[in-house]
Amino acid sequence: MDNVTPNRFNQGVAGSSPYDILLPTWAGEVLTSYDYFNVFETMVSQRSIVSGRELEFPVVGKIAGQEVWDAGEALEGGGGPTNSFKISLDDRPMVSHFELDKIDLLVSQFEYRGEMARQCGQILARMRDSQIGALLVKAAATAQSQAVLDDSGLDSRMGGSVITDSAFDVATDSEAAALRVLKAIEDTRVSWENLDIDPNGSTVIVAPELFHAIRRLGVAETATDLAAGAGRPMFGGVAEAGGLGAGLTKGYRLDESLVYMDTKIVKSNNMPTDNRTSGDANYQVDCSGTAGLMFKPEAVASIRKLGVETTIWDDPRRNTTFVASQMFSGGGVMRPELAIQFKTS
Repeated sequence: MDNVTPNRFNQGVAGSSPYDILLPTWAGEVLTSYDYFNVFETMVSQRSIVSGRELEFPVVGKIAGQEVWDAGEALEGGGGPTNSFKISLDDRPMVSHFELDKIDLLVSQFEYRGEMARQCGQILARMRDSQIGALLVKAAATAQSQAVLDDSGLDSRMGGSVITDSAFDVATDSEAAALRVLKAIEDTRVSWENLDIDPNGSTVIVAPELFHAIRRLGVAETATDLAAGAGRPMFGGVAEAGGLGAGLTKGYRLDESLVYMDTKIVKSNNMPTDNRTSGDANYQVDCSGTAGLMFKPEAVASIRKLGVETTIWDDPRRNTTFVASQMFSGGGVMRPELAIQFKTS
């Protein structure tokens, strides 16, 4: 056995390391996992950067108009793209990492590598969801900078809104909280319509507990609820209830959603609910009491560098292999009037 040399994947290939073939495969698997678990990023204005550190998003002002144009009257003009927002990447990347002592398992065993890639992508997605959620809270808390619908202010920006009501607390009364969310959706759509904002294409994100409280509205909880034919689920696909949702026999996935008045309702356990005082300053905002977020894609922008940068190196001091997957991203508030925070207190 003296002439037997232990072999490692890709070992001995000229000009390569044992991980040259593994790195792009691993990065692709992590990115696939990230895209699957990420909820917030696909629902806002999202762009990718190939080079550089920032992107510009145009600002469109309120176009001027008047009912009567008198002879000899000079029109001043107004509206159009007069400015732009510059959204930059964060100073430092997000990273998921782990250490192991048998790299060959990561190379040759897909079951093992698949689980590690799933967790790495899920961690990155969780952190990114929390960051974008913080941007939406910041947008909702942004004050109006000029008069609403000011025709002369080309860069006029309306502020966001915060709806504060203890009824949003699902722990106190889940049914009341679910109904309060539906009422807040109605109120927000009316408010947007009064500001000439198309409410269609909006999204509401709530915690899983509140989401399922909405989905089970109308489900009988006691025998008396079944009297006189009561107990028709509002979101159970019942024709008498408007056909909302789907039958309760259906098993839902991570990306399940409900639709109410053309507003999509989704769930996420990554919605920020704490006072963020650490991390990148861009995402430091008090999110305490957040029960839900209603917004349109144009409310905030999210940018990220293409792909996932992966590093694998052997640590001779520990006799282990260290694996790190990092991603550069950034974001900012664009149209705060399109972000609404549902808050318990």
